[in-house]
Amino acid sequence: MRTKKEAKTAKILFWCISPLLFFAFMRLFYLIFRYVFGTLVIQLIGVEHKSLIILIATLTSTGFTVAVIVYLYRQYKTHILGEK
Repeated sequence: MRTKKEAKTAKILFWCISPLLFFAFMRLFYLIFRYVFGTLVIQLIGVEHKSLIILIATLTSTGFTVAVIVYLYRQYKTHILGEK
């Protein structure tokens, strides 16, 4: 069982590191989805629409990144902090 001071320090540590995690996952998912959607758009339409590919890849990667951060926080809260 952690003391309140340790739990508070652990929460502060998570929220200090989470922006770095956000940008890392955002870049990773953006690269993956830009490749996937770029290939899909070229195959389906036959022409490369860069603005459409960038828009779809950005929106999808943002959604996936938020979902991963929420999942990581839930796991962190359960397993590290011991809260339910």
